[in-house]
Amino acid sequence: MNEDKTLEQISENEMFELMKTLIVKAGKETLTYFGKTDLNFTTKKHAADLLTEADLASNTTLIDGIKEIYPGHGIISEEEPVQDDKKKYVWIIDPLDGTNNFKNSIPIYSVIVGLAKQNQNKELEMIAGAVYIPALNELYQASMGNGAFLNDKRIVCSPKEDLVNAVGAGHFENWFKYEKQVKAFFESSKELKHYLFEYGTGGYDMTLVARGSRDFYFMPPHGGGIWDNAGPYIILKEAGCKVVNFRRENWSLKDNTEMIAGNPKIVDHIFDVIGK
Repeated sequence: MNEDKTLEQISENEMFELMKTLIVKAGKETLTYFGKTDLNFTTKKHAADLLTEADLASNTTLIDGIKEIYPGHGIISEEEPVQDDKKKYVWIIDPLDGTNNFKNSIPIYSVIVGLAKQNQNKELEMIAGAVYIPALNELYQASMGNGAFLNDKRIVCSPKEDLVNAVGAGHFENWFKYEKQVKAFFESSKELKHYLFEYGTGGYDMTLVARGSRDFYFMPPHGGGIWDNAGPYIILKEAGCKVVNFRRENWSLKDNTEMIAGNPKIVDHIFDVIGK
């Protein structure tokens, strides 16, 4: 039994190494399209929701690389019509997060990859994740129980314990499900002087929180998908963040895009302000 467990751990370490290799390869592929004035794109749900040839090229690089080594694994991708989530291991991919930034030659965008594994109840749980910022050559990565890293340097979340003068990251595409809480959050900024930045890519937002450059992440449910949060979640968690949904429960894949994260005490203070 112990030997089987060791072999499984070795196999998962190899999956993690492949993840890091592929995400950098896909990110560098996107750079070959960056800044082009004749970039082909289509609009999906709304004017800010775009699909470019760079998204598709990155998607192909990631999926082909995974299927070559692990043909029996499941894959969930923003750009794939069929979401294969019934396998023991499932890769969750956003091949280009921040496409609107990318299309407009703003170099803040990311490639996101997460790896989930079925638990004893056949539910998927995250075991590894990576976010790559191609234009900055920043690779954020973490695997369960092994810490979070930026380009192989250990990162930890901000020590900030309350919202007073805190600076966070997040955005508000659709926040009506938690309208009362969101309004309370913004109303509290008048007294507590906290501030929220939006960078146009959730992947980048969350890595800033994981590395301690922003104090918290505040994201009501929006029109994205699980590929937005799956990879960054484990980076936040391994960086020491408390990561929950808007009901103050530990975040899981079922929560999709909604998330609050940061130093455990600042997360508690956020709920003191917004209620549950």
